[in-house]
Amino acid sequence: MNTADVLRDLVIANRILAHEGVVDAYGHISVRHPERSDRFFLSGSRSPELVTLDDIIEYDLDCNPIELRGRAQYTERPIHGGIYRKRPDVISVVHNHAYEVIPFTVTQGVKLRPLLHLAAGIGPEIPVWDIRQRSAIPTCWSQRSRKARISRTSLARTVSY
Repeated sequence: MNTADVLRDLVIANRILAHEGVVDAYGHISVRHPERSDRFFLSGSRSPELVTLDDIIEYDLDCNPIELRGRAQYTERPIHGGIYRKRPDVISVVHNHAYEVIPFTVTQGVKLRPLLHLAAGIGPEIPVWDIRQRSAIPTCWSQRSRKARISRTSLARTVSY
């Protein structure tokens, strides 16, 4: 696949995920650059059902935009960059707010487990990453913040095999 095809598919993926209710207005999907594994594409901060080609921003793995052109950015982009950096096998990352899963992330002692054969690829346990245990500033995702880089790295480590 060439870059133009990947960008077109990323726009379509945003709209499909929104239409199917996988992401809400704050969810998003990114994809690794097909020709440069040290970069990825993510739309600017915009509702996924409205994303167009002009909204797509290219980033390096430190989440620095290659050409911002005044577009707003998602503050969660370090999640994507951290996963791409740690997992070279990952082609795409979806960030969503799965309300059905959130109770498992805050309940002490109750772990989310794969129960169906289709979930076997996840492994015996589903990792849960809690920013409150990794950063003294849980709401700070500033790229210049050392704590944000630490949080991004710890998140990527959580989802590594």
